[in-house]
Amino acid sequence: MKNTIKKFILMFLFSVCLLPAFSVGVYASDTAISTTPIGTVSTSNQNTSTQTNGAVNIAQVESEVMPKTTIDQAKVWATRKGNDLVSLLQTIVQPLAVIVFIISAFVAMFGVFGHGGVTMKGIIGMAIAVVMYTGVLFAPEIIQFTSGWLAS
Repeated sequence: MKNTIKKFILMFLFSVCLLPAFSVGVYASDTAISTTPIGTVSTSNQNTSTQTNGAVNIAQVESEVMPKTTIDQAKVWATRKGNDLVSLLQTIVQPLAVIVFIISAFVAMFGVFGHGGVTMKGIIGMAIAVVMYTGVLFAPEIIQFTSGWLAS
């Protein structure tokens, strides 16, 4: 019972000590955002030529509403969105890898001063965090290298 209370107090103090390391600075400015009012929509110039007896002429709607898009434009758009997703995932995983590394370092340190079997777990955790960080940071380059190696 005393051992679990001691562990709880130690983990609580450890958590409180780490709180300043994860602070986020926020800077705001008080500049006014200029907005322009939106006018009313006129219904007097409705185009009724797209409807024929209640049916919609699809060809005319496509030419008026849908932009003409080529395959190259679609490829550029898909590549841009894919890169945005990769960037988002990298932004999320990089701090997570750093946090895992720090926690594993503390586990290794506690293993040095306490139970010896925990030291190796902390070192393995740090190694996994380094591999995870490198894999996430250089994922496109690693995939390019691997596919080039497999193609040769």
